[in-house]
Amino acid sequence: MINFQPMGESNTDLIQYGRLVFLHIVVVEFTGFTLIYVEIMDRFLLNYHPPPPPSAKRAKTEEDKRKQQRQYDKEVRVCEYLPKWGTEFLWLRFSAKTGMTCSICSAVDEMGPFVAGCKNYKKSTIIGHEKSESHQVNVKTYNAKLDPSKSDMARAVGAQNKLQIYRLGLQFRNVHALSKKDRPYTDYAMFCDSDW
Repeated sequence: MINFQPMGESNTDLIQYGRLVFLHIVVVEFTGFTLIYVEIMDRFLLNYHPPPPPSAKRAKTEEDKRKQQRQYDKEVRVCEYLPKWGTEFLWLRFSAKTGMTCSICSAVDEMGPFVAGCKNYKKSTIIGHEKSESHQVNVKTYNAKLDPSKSDMARAVGAQNKLQIYRLGLQFRNVHALSKKDRPYTDYAMFCDSDW
C-alpha cells in the first residue's frame, strides 16, 4: 500500500534546511520501509547551479564525430551523380558503368582514381581531385600537347632563342662596323668584348 503524507500544512510550505530550500517533502510508505521524496526549489535560489543529471552525455570528440559521419554516409546517405557537375567541371565525364572519370587525367596518365573511375559521388571528392597535384601536372601536360607554343618548355626555348638572335645580331653589327670603317679584323674581338 502506498500512502502519501505531505509534511507541513500544505504541499507548498517552504522548509529551509541548511542552504537548500525545499518546495515540499512527500513521505511514501511501502510495506517494510519509507521513502522520502524531496522537491528542491532551486530556481528561486541565487548563485545555485544544480548538478547535471546522471544520464548527461559526454561531449563528443572529433574522432566520434568522424565515426558517426562515416556511418551516416555508409548507411543512410544516398549519393548519386548530379548532371550539373558536368557543366561546372568541364573535364568531368560520367558513365553508369565506371562512375566519374577525368578526361584530362585519362588522356595523360594511366593510373589514378579518376582514370579508372570513381564512384564516390560527392562534390568534395571532385574538388579534391581538381586541386590535387597530379591533376595540376596533368593539366599542364595536356595543354602543352594541345598548343606546344604555350608550354613552359616552349617559352624557355623561345627566350633562349631570343638571346641567341640578339647576340648574333651584335656580331653582325660589329662585322659591318669593321668593314665600313676599314678596320682590321683583329679589332673584331675588341668590339665583341665591349658588347657583353
